Amino acid sequence: MYSLYPSSIPTIFVTPTPFQPNWQDRDPRVTKQYGETTKALAHDLGCSVVDSQKEFEGRDLGPLLSDGLHLKPAGYEIIFQALMGVIRKAHPELAPENLPMAFPSWDDHDMREWAGRKNEKRK
Repeated sequence: MYSLYPSSIPTIFVTPTPFQPNWQDRDPRVTKQYGETTKALAHDLGCSVVDSQKEFEGRDLGPLLSDGLHLKPAGYEIIFQALMGVIRKAHPELAPENLPMAFPSWDDHDMREWAGRKNEKRK
């Protein structure tokens, strides 16, 4: 599979999210086909997938969509939680809690020591 990223970074597919019934000229059957094709392609390529249709199933879409199609923050939260679930299950080494820190954590420092050095430079 061609990728712009190193092979150590896995590809995770996300199926199309649902939309409000009768939203303009969109047909939910076509969106479902896209979703099924996305899942089949992910399977064929050995990739993980977030099934958005399944994640939104049985939910009231009104509070989750801004205009009947695009997600509101609450809708994005559902996708985010599902994506984090896939990462933690299929790629646990990439879960945020398992990644090394690029810089020391803010609470790894004694700020009194830093303040003392700063005051010494002023003298």
